[in-house]
Amino acid sequence: MKLNPKLPEQLQSGNYSGTRHYFTRKRERDFKDIDIVKAILEGEVIEKIQRTGYPEHYVVYCVQKEKIFHVAFLYSNERLLIKTIYKPDNDHYKPDNKTRIQKDKK
Repeated sequence: MKLNPKLPEQLQSGNYSGTRHYFTRKRERDFKDIDIVKAILEGEVIEKIQRTGYPEHYVVYCVQKEKIFHVAFLYSNERLLIKTIYKPDNDHYKPDNKTRIQKDKK
């Protein structure tokens, strides 16, 4: 899976926003904006969801500063919103930290 081709220029120009949750997590994990931009551009897209009428949803697997984490963001009409950054856990991801564990629906 690949990023939308318009994303790199937009990220590098600083033309993006983030949720309050994202800014809280970024501060807790001692990341700077440039760290997150680099992580998105150099990371591996592990999820990309496209549905008509909705923004593209991405989850990117990243390794930086000896930390493994994911960046989740939305992209639509040249608007980029970083939702959150988080450390994948064993309850939701397989040991590769990239593949979601499918839970049985009750």
